[in-house]
Amino acid sequence: KSKLKRIEQFCKKLNPKSKIIFSSFSKIDLKQILNSKSFNFNDAALNPGWLAEMKDSKDMVPETEEYGITSFIYRARKPFNPTKLHEFMEAKKMNGVYRAKGFSWLATRNDVCFDWNQAGEVLDFEHGGNWFV
Repeated sequence: KSKLKRIEQFCKKLNPKSKIIFSSFSKIDLKQILNSKSFNFNDAALNPGWLAEMKDSKDMVPETEEYGITSFIYRARKPFNPTKLHEFMEAKKMNGVYRAKGFSWLATRNDVCFDWNQAGEVLDFEHGGNWFV
């Protein structure tokens, strides 16, 4: 099965009445989600999917253990070399990294803070404004 289909099935398990909207880069018609009046807390509270997860908390395995999720924080007092960083990104050496985000510093742009946002294979690295000193 495709990853998208598995995600859809998981969401339906948690909330069978949910409306699932597929998009790229979160681009959707906002009328589909704003003031839709589609959420009802009482209905949501009775959904067996997430309710079962909460009630069976003694048997619940944290996602970190269940899926082998780990995290770390990278800190350095030295900026990235832009050429080496670009080559690293192009080589796609971040296999197994599903989410990464943060602020980055390039040696050639001491005044600029860059935003690093990665989800799966989609990576955005863009001007995030000036550093405040």
